Formats: sequence, C-alpha cells, structure tokens
Amino acid sequence: MGNAAKNLSIVLGLITVAFAGYYLYSQQTSLGDISGVTTTQTKENMLRDTQAFSAYSDTLENQITLDMNILNDKRFINLQNFSTDIQETGVGRPNPFAEISGRSNSSQ
Repeated sequence: MGNAAKNLSIVLGLITVAFAGYYLYSQQTSLGDISGVTTTQTKENMLRDTQAFSAYSDTLENQITLDMNILNDKRFINLQNFSTDIQETGVGRPNPFAEISGRSNSSQ
C-alpha cells in the first residue's frame, strides 16, 4: 500500500469518526431537550396520556378473567414425561491441531 493510499485511508477514517461523533452529540442534545420538559402544555399532554393508559389498563383488568380450573383437569394431571435423558459425552479433542487417527493430511 503506497503512501498516498495510507494517507487517504487515514483521512477518510478521521472524517468518519468526526461525523459519528457529531451525530452522537446531536442525538444526545435532542434527547436532552425531551428530558428537560418545561412547557405546561407538554406536561398536560403527558398527564392526559398517562391517565388514558391507566383507564385502559383498569378496563382490561376488569374484562379479562382467567379460568384456572382447566389446569385441575384429569387430562392435565395425568401427563407423563416421555423425554429421554441426554448422556454426557466428551467435547472436542485434547489437541485440535493433531492429526486425526487413521488419516493423513495429504488425503484431505
């Protein structure tokens, strides 16, 4: 790689880092504006949205009921486990770079 190519890649790398830094800095400042809410209208909107969410949550809790009696059904109580135990086996070889027994490197 020649000197010109090295210099060009270094300059492009610095430009990329500078652009990424500026982008992250601008994102941080825009998020900072949101966290420092000062307007009364914005606070009222947030309070209204929170109250609406709370009302929807209460409505769902009142309308949804779970019937747990189905879990006491004889069909569920009599379930059997048909899985098989996994036997422990060795993992890998002690020396992964050694030749495999019965093979030579030339036959691969």
